[in-house]
Amino acid sequence: VYTTNSRGGFVTLLAILFLYPLFRSRSKKIAIILGVLLAGALFVYLAPSRSGQLNTQEESARIRTRLWASGMDMFKENKLLGVGKGKFAEHTSRGMIAHSNFMQNLGEIGGIGIFVWMSLLYFSFKGLFLASNIKPTNRRELQFKSLSRALLVSFMGFNICTLFITMEIDLFYLLLG
Repeated sequence: VYTTNSRGGFVTLLAILFLYPLFRSRSKKIAIILGVLLAGALFVYLAPSRSGQLNTQEESARIRTRLWASGMDMFKENKLLGVGKGKFAEHTSRGMIAHSNFMQNLGEIGGIGIFVWMSLLYFSFKGLFLASNIKPTNRRELQFKSLSRALLVSFMGFNICTLFITMEIDLFYLLLG
């Protein structure tokens, strides 16, 4: 994250470091305090050099805003089915992808597709959340709970990260599986 100078990657790292103690600790107050302190310390000492450039005048922000607006326009043009999977770049003046899984899918697969896609996310999250909250009675259930918790934090981190980049690849479907 530090060497790529990625602000979105850094925000994801901060979110994961905040979420991990929250899921790991029995005391939620201590976990929140620990998460905030850990994320805050990392932000102060390891923030990408471009973090000070978070404004609407910065080129990356302007381009993303235009691309997200293009995604909304694609959705408005064909609300039910979108413009077709993999066709986002063809429908933008810059020939670029959306830099957001949600906006890209909204434009490409429309209302029906986004409903199915969001349902996949919701039921995966809900299943992992329920599995990570079981009361284990034996070693196997404890391992299951630990694996569920790790997958839940990974799944949340992946989805936070893809608010800033388009990354619907095999890893996404592996996490869903």
